[in-house]
Amino acid sequence: MSFNIRYDNPRDSLNAWINRKEMVIEAITSREIDIVGMQEVLIGQHQYLIDNLPEYESYGVGRVDGKVRGELGSIFFRKERFILLDQSTFWLSETPDSTGSISLDAHLARIASWVKLHDNEKNQNLFFFNTHFSHIGPEARKNSAKLLISKISEISGNHPVILSGDFNCTNDSEPYLLITSLINNSQLFDTHFISETEHFGGQNTINGFGRSKEDKIIDYLFCNSSFNVISHGILAIKKDRIFVSDHYPVIATIALSESNN
Repeated sequence: MSFNIRYDNPRDSLNAWINRKEMVIEAITSREIDIVGMQEVLIGQHQYLIDNLPEYESYGVGRVDGKVRGELGSIFFRKERFILLDQSTFWLSETPDSTGSISLDAHLARIASWVKLHDNEKNQNLFFFNTHFSHIGPEARKNSAKLLISKISEISGNHPVILSGDFNCTNDSEPYLLITSLINNSQLFDTHFISETEHFGGQNTINGFGRSKEDKIIDYLFCNSSFNVISHGILAIKKDRIFVSDHYPVIATIALSESNN
């Protein structure tokens, strides 16, 4: 699952975090999600998720100080299925190892966090990356895509890779096309388009708490050729007038291909 949970902003009124947080937990637990990459997670929200997702282990650091300040790109994964082997974060800037660094026209620090996991069920290691691109800077988004695919290759090598995130761009944009390009015999695929079954759910991932009127997908789950994609959907979760977030979560059922077992 890729899920922008919307930061804890009391000004969201009816859709403030305090009214949505149980829906967020239910979205994950009711579908028995194995791994979820989240965006816009403040440290208080991260702690709430830890407290209410006891079957999951997590990793995430604040984008401002690499600890607790600013939004986290939290990754939660099932303890029973996965063993954490490694974890880290880099900044989507010209100096990715510099904590809190900001790229060009991004205005705010942006990060990509990742975990290396051992899948007990398949006896296989895999990498899960999670990110959130700038909502303002087109140059920052383009450069973030270039950096991201370079870093994924450098960090993961030939291992199975999953990438989740809010990319703040549509599938005809340059950043998206860069992410899905064939580079050095390696490629990431949008799970939406390689699913063995028809996409289910909505046709937009951003709802703006009901204010967004156009169908627009900017949140994605990508994977490399190590996986077969069984299903893909967008979960338009709402109870009465309360939305689960100002984004809808994206979900995919994927399985390691036989050659990776």
